[in-house]
Amino acid sequence: MLSLVQAQDIHWSQIHQLQAFQNPATIGQYEEEIKFTLAARDQWRSVTKPYQTYLATFDTKIRKINWLSLGSIFFTDVTGDGSFKTNQLDLLAKVENKINSKFSLSIGVDFGLTNKNINLINFKFDNQFDGFKYNNTLPTNESFSNTSFNHLTIGAGLSINFKINKYQEINAGLTFNNLNKPKESFYQLEIIRPIRNTFFISHNYLFQKHLLNSFLSFEKQNSYNKLLIGIIDNQKLNNLKIHQLHYGLMLRYLDAFILNLGLSYLSTRFSLSYDINTSKLKTASNGRGSIEINIQYLLKKKPLTFKTKPSCIDYF
Repeated sequence: MLSLVQAQDIHWSQIHQLQAFQNPATIGQYEEEIKFTLAARDQWRSVTKPYQTYLATFDTKIRKINWLSLGSIFFTDVTGDGSFKTNQLDLLAKVENKINSKFSLSIGVDFGLTNKNINLINFKFDNQFDGFKYNNTLPTNESFSNTSFNHLTIGAGLSINFKINKYQEINAGLTFNNLNKPKESFYQLEIIRPIRNTFFISHNYLFQKHLLNSFLSFEKQNSYNKLLIGIIDNQKLNNLKIHQLHYGLMLRYLDAFILNLGLSYLSTRFSLSYDINTSKLKTASNGRGSIEINIQYLLKKKPLTFKTKPSCIDYF
């Protein structure tokens, strides 16, 4: 039997830590010059075989071209008895124009290569029941012409940064993913991966030893919408190594409350979040949604140095 189902692209709770995934126009927006991010998400373990997603990102400012930043993203997602897997590699580029000391505008592009595959070994079919029980030695009598396919994705983003004063700033952005509407199907059907639009806005407020980050993200993909709002407090500590504590609360509308806790150790930020399910699935999940881990490392390049030969003194 063939059934048609619909779904959204993967999503994350800690979007404030995954700017490159959120919008290619936001890469390179930090004081340091290189950023590495690792993330992992485990979802719906209490309901079914868990959805597991892993991601790694890298982005950097180009030192001699200060208006250009480059980056890359790799993520893999696996779920179900058939280990339905999505692997995607993206290359990102961003150009930035500083209009004045308070306002800057950035435009980014995202080119990705996606592979989707499925393992049919663990599937059970009607033809493998012998009248009394399931018998995996019986033939399935099913014909699958394809268990893997590839396609390209194209995305673009716009981002603005406005410094209100030395204590406050606003960041806002708009992203368009899957602009080329790639076709993806294991059969001969023409199933289109729809465009995913994302609007994001955040406000940073610095006071005493606290940096308060409040944000809102709204995503739309076909008839599916996702609204996420949150507030994170970044508290400065009087410790040279563990110098910041991060804690906050987020809400994904009609889906989950999200608790977030983390700390910054030297140049690395560790963050952990947990989703408390509030949707109609909460009866089956007992409120347990997903756990998400994020590790971010910022690196400042060493200054360029050039060895020169000592010159001889010219006495004449």
